Formats: sequence, C-alpha cells, structure tokens
Amino acid sequence: MKTGILLANQFIMLNLDLVMDTLRIANRVTGEQRFSWQIFSADNHPVVSCNGFVVQPDSSWLNSGRLDFILVIAGFEPEQSLRRPMLGWLAEQHRRGAMLGCVDTGAFALAAAGVLDDNPVAIHWEFEQIFREQYPQLQVHSDGIMCSDGFYSASGGLSVADMMLKLLGKYLDQSRLNEVRGILYSHGSKPVSLAENESASDPLSRIERAESHMHATLTQPLSLEELAGMINMHPRTFARHFRQRYGMTPMRYYRFMRLNHARELLLQTHWPVGRVAELCGFAEVSNFSGCFSGVYGLSPQQFRQLYGG
Repeated sequence: MKTGILLANQFIMLNLDLVMDTLRIANRVTGEQRFSWQIFSADNHPVVSCNGFVVQPDSSWLNSGRLDFILVIAGFEPEQSLRRPMLGWLAEQHRRGAMLGCVDTGAFALAAAGVLDDNPVAIHWEFEQIFREQYPQLQVHSDGIMCSDGFYSASGGLSVADMMLKLLGKYLDQSRLNEVRGILYSHGSKPVSLAENESASDPLSRIERAESHMHATLTQPLSLEELAGMINMHPRTFARHFRQRYGMTPMRYYRFMRLNHARELLLQTHWPVGRVAELCGFAEVSNFSGCFSGVYGLSPQQFRQLYGG
C-alpha cells in the first residue's frame, strides 16, 4: 500500500506520529515493506507543526504518481490546506481510485475538493460547527472515527490509531492485525501511577512539565500565570523553582526558546520574516527583530543572508 500524507501548517505532530508508527509496526509484523509512505505539504514547502517542529516534504504531490491512500492532516489553520491546485490533485486521485482520509480539520480540504460524496466524516470538535455551516449537506461527527468503503477519517488524538487499524484491516489477516494492535496499544501494560512515578508535590518534576508546555506553545506563548496554573503552582513559587532548575526566569527562557525556533525557520525556510515572527509568538515584526538582534547580534534578514545559504 502506497500512502501519501499531506500536511498543512499547524498540524498536530501526534497525529502524524500515530499514522507513521502504525504503518511501521505493520511492516515489522509482516516482515516486509508492504506499507510505504511519502510526506507532502500543501504548498510543497517545509511545513511547521503546532509545536514548532519543521517537516521537510519527501517530494511534491505533483510527482507522486498513483497512490493507494491519501491522508490529509491539518490542524489549527485548516485554510492552509485549501489550495486550488492541490484540491484538484485530490479530486483526480479520487477519480483514479485512491482511498482518501483526513485527520482533525483535514475534512475541510476533502470537502472543498468535492470528494466526500455521501461519506460521513470525523472532525475535531472545535471546528464541527464551522464545518456544518460551510457544508450543511455533509454528515459530520466529532467523536472518534468515521470509516466507510474507501474513506477513513479521525477527529484527532488517539482515534488516529483506531482509524489506521481499520484501514490495515483491508490488508492484514485478523491474527496479524491483532498483533499490530497489541504492539500499538502495549497490551498487558498498565499506567504508572503518580505515586510510582513522581510525587505530586515534587517541584522539579512539575517545572519540567511546564518546560514541556513551553515547547508545545511556541506560536501562542502562555503567560507566567498560565504556566504556573497548569502545574498548580503560585507564579512566584514557579518562577523561583524554574530559575533554580534552568538558571533564568521562565519568561526569559521562553523567549530564548522561541528565538531559537525562529533561527531554525530562517535557516530552513524561505518564509517572510513576518511569517516567522508569527509562528514564534511575536505579534509585531519590529519587536521580533529587536529581540532577535539582541540575542544573535544580527537582524533576522541579516542572519538569513549570512547563514541561510
């Protein structure tokens, strides 16, 4: 089975991981490379997930040839997947017999391409009402998965694994499918309780969780109060423990993290400086340029010209 995974900016990284890992596990179970995949982007340029991870497309969807399955994975900006040439390509692949699928807000792309027909579709709950308003003739649900012959959809999160298992049911016998399911869900294991893993009152573990929240919210930075609230700490207590752990205040560390991500985007993409600033949580380009220059000694434009190649 040849799969094309079409990503739009601000997609959820977990969704992509679950798709690729399920296919990888299926290859491991069968002992052969029966399932292959290519990653595409809507505009054939590098695409950025909502947690700031940059994904390089394997090739252009224009040169994909015939695919057995095409999965659209979108996220918080579904309009990023609504590019007319790409929608035409989806429709053509559908006419040629490719199975289609979508995750999260990818349903908008398939609806715009006119390939949903009478198939019910799953979508992220935050966008269900908007989708209903735009496509009142289509059936939409926000819970779990919706699968029919030749069409697969998941609302996101762990439901993506369920959708992929449903798809693999077309290619694997029940014994092998159960083996894939067992590896994917680690049957026989049990969640580690908080008492076994860490103390709820351990400041260090909570500070590290806050640092993880920072990584996941580079585009829309949280305030000191929001970060502290997520780990159930008073802001002043949070700031004190954070400084002890990382050697600087939370907000300064957060800014360095966002500027480092901006540095990577300037090197890896040709996006305008304003777009880079937006993806790194800076509302004003002038503020972004000033902060960037203060850390790297060059403006974003100068840095790209000097090191961008």
